[in-house]
Amino acid sequence: MQLAGKTTTSIEQDITTRLKAGVIRNPMVTVTMESFRKFFVLGEVVSPNGYEYEPQLTVEQAIALAGGFTDRAAQGDINIRPSGKSQLIEKVKMTHAVYPGDVVIVERSFF
Repeated sequence: MQLAGKTTTSIEQDITTRLKAGVIRNPMVTVTMESFRKFFVLGEVVSPNGYEYEPQLTVEQAIALAGGFTDRAAQGDINIRPSGKSQLIEKVKMTHAVYPGDVVIVERSFF
């Protein structure tokens, strides 16, 4: 079963459908995530590092997990390199979503 990119609800439904197909009459399936892949925060934050992803994570929350901005941070110049991609999404908003494997980069201010 391919699980990548699916929600726990859709996985539950898939398993329930497969079990109903001749194995169990009325299956009750629950799927939970034990842990998520890490995302990374680099640059001008207090504690640059990898952190365990949390559902509905935003840039603002990711920076908070990394201890907040340093004095040298360019708070309006935050970029994201999505997981597995070479492209850089530049100047994202604090409400921009962060996903497992993403790299959040806080640039340095010139002043």
